[in-house]
This record gives sequence, C-alpha cells and structure tokens, in this order.
Amino acid sequence: MNYIKCPNQHYYDADVYPVCPQCNAGVSYDHTTMINNERRPTVTVDGDAKSGKTVAFWGKTKGEKTMESGNTPVVGWLVCTKGKNCGQAYSLKAGQNFIGREENMDVCIANEQTVSRFKHAIVIYEPVQNEFIALIGESSSLYYVNGSVVTSPVTLKKNDRLKIGDVELMLIPCCDESFTWFDLTEE
Repeated sequence: MNYIKCPNQHYYDADVYPVCPQCNAGVSYDHTTMINNERRPTVTVDGDAKSGKTVAFWGKTKGEKTMESGNTPVVGWLVCTKGKNCGQAYSLKAGQNFIGREENMDVCIANEQTVSRFKHAIVIYEPVQNEFIALIGESSSLYYVNGSVVTSPVTLKKNDRLKIGDVELMLIPCCDESFTWFDLTEE
C-alpha cells in the first residue's frame, strides 16, 4: 500500500488509484479493484460451463442429450426444393425447431419476404416416440404439409413437403425406425 495525500488533503492508495478518487469522483477508470483480495465460491453444475448454456436444475431429458463432443445431434434436415434458397439444407434438432426468416430462428429462411420473420411454422422432433410433427406457428400466415393447411399437429414422414409462403421444404430424417442418436447416448 502506498498512501499519499492529495493537494486537497485527502489520503488515498496510489497503488490502486492514479489520482485522488475523492477529487476526481466523476473520472472512470479502466480497471477493477478487488476488495480484500476476496475470492467468492464457484458454483459448479453438470455440463460444460464454458459453453454458457443454461443447465436445467432437474437435469436433461432424453431429447436434450448432447454428444460427448458437446454437439447437439442433428435429427434431420429440411431441404429447400423451391424458392430463392433452393438446394439449401437446414438442420433440425430434438425438440422444437422454429421456422422464420429472422436470424434467431432455428431454421432461418433468409431473403424470402413471403415467410414471416418469427415462428411462421414449427417442426418438432419428439425423441421418445421418434417422430417429426408439424405444428401451427405464431404467424397469422398459413402453411401447408403436402397441400393441406396445418391447423393442428401433423405427423411428418420422409419426403413430406412443407409449403411456407413461396418456399417449399422437404423433410429428410436422420432419425427414423432404423436409427436414433438417443439410443447411442443412453446412460
């Protein structure tokens, strides 16, 4: 500690403050000072703390498992067969997959003004029953599975077509009756 007195008769630690903190109260400093070099306890949880992902208090469900590498396994793809993004494949994960043109959607169909920004459609992969389900989205716009409007849950099969605005997507499952990731990750 290097206590000195400023011209206004204030004492301060020159090792911590470059100038008197009382005289220059409005000045912002580039550093943080630790009080009493106090360490706080670290809370540990299951999972990879470096990822920044929230871990449920009650643990993961069967459908939320990740691979040993930390990756969430792909359960299928929606492949664009009509529209500006024709040929583009969109990965699906277990649980809900929100479809829209906004970047934060699970399936972001960019540059398609006929697709709503947020949750135009929802495709779920349900790992316990090992099935894909189309649900109505939160958009006022409709969408279709194999030409029929989605107004209630629709079980999807391989090569089913989803028409969202002017875009057509085809379901290509990775998980089906012959394979699921979740059988491999059972503990």
